[in-house]
Amino acid sequence: MKKLSLLILSSLMVACGGSDSNKPSNFTDDPGQNIIGGSEVRSGDSRFKSVVGIIMVDDRTGQALGVCTGTLIRKNVVLTAAHCVLASKGKVNFILYFGTDLLNLNQNNAYRVGVSAITHEKYSAELDKDAYDIALIKFDGDLPPGFAPVEILKDPRILQNGTPLLVAGFGRNDRYGNDPNNGTGTLRQVELSVSDAKYSDTEFRSTSIGKGICQGDSGGPAYVSINNQLYVAGVSNRVFGIGRINCILASVFLKVDQFHFWIEQNINRL
Repeated sequence: MKKLSLLILSSLMVACGGSDSNKPSNFTDDPGQNIIGGSEVRSGDSRFKSVVGIIMVDDRTGQALGVCTGTLIRKNVVLTAAHCVLASKGKVNFILYFGTDLLNLNQNNAYRVGVSAITHEKYSAELDKDAYDIALIKFDGDLPPGFAPVEILKDPRILQNGTPLLVAGFGRNDRYGNDPNNGTGTLRQVELSVSDAKYSDTEFRSTSIGKGICQGDSGGPAYVSINNQLYVAGVSNRVFGIGRINCILASVFLKVDQFHFWIEQNINRL
């Protein structure tokens, strides 16, 4: 595990409305300097009991290819981004992490091993609009205490311009350059809102200067809250920046409600 820790540290630079009764509610976020512009998730915060860290490992070399984030949607199935699963041309293995500090490899009962994965058949590595950047990972073993799956959003009327979002991920919190000490590996949260619910047929966008997702948050959840229950409404796909200033303009998410049939069908194929 010490060898893996060193490999991870050197490899963390991967890319990353209905009726009133069903109206999404606002969230309460602590002020901070992280995710970009959010705050660290406290251990035991039940709102994030479905967030999973993903370490991609090259099957040939054993080298960690980087970090992504995922959402637990079944007791042994994680929803994430296709570009995390297809991180290299070779076979990629996955280590699934349950906790808030991914680099703390001494934690007992915090890791599970991925056994199979499926990416969408229409996925485009160009990561332009409608990239179908969605994947599922199945892992071995039961869930660590305190973790549980979240429901996926199926109602396409919920996501509208202005809908509040709660976003989480293990990505960087430094938007400048390629500093390896960029904060990757710590679970953070940030409050956003939908700015363009029809950014594309299968995606929505959140535009908030200085706040949003960044590399390593890829595949992670964008939650909406309906009647005090969280639903995963988006999968973190990509970000916009300016030159060397990363993750500063906008965050793009896949619309989970457009893929709930695909998810249900492919869970049975894992």
